[in-house]
Amino acid sequence: MPKQETAREREIERVNVRFPKGLMRELRRYVPVGKRSQVIIAGTARLLAELKQKEALKAGAGAWSDESHPELRSQEDINRYLAELRASTSKRLGHERLSP
Repeated sequence: MPKQETAREREIERVNVRFPKGLMRELRRYVPVGKRSQVIIAGTARLLAELKQKEALKAGAGAWSDESHPELRSQEDINRYLAELRASTSKRLGHERLSP
């Protein structure tokens, strides 16, 4: 009789990945046997998050311009805007700002 698959096993896909030998040696040296998949998964997730962020930044490039936000053209304008934003947040949260 075949072994029954658990719910966790159904959510996992096994893949065959090729690693450079030196990288695999380091993985074996620094990561214990039962933790290697977790390390590879975490690293892949971080890299994918970076790639998604870069893609989003490229897609949003040019969305902000001096023409669309003339009130924020100078550093003084930006400082004033930030001070107002921070003051409204402090007021909403009911406390004074901790830093000047």
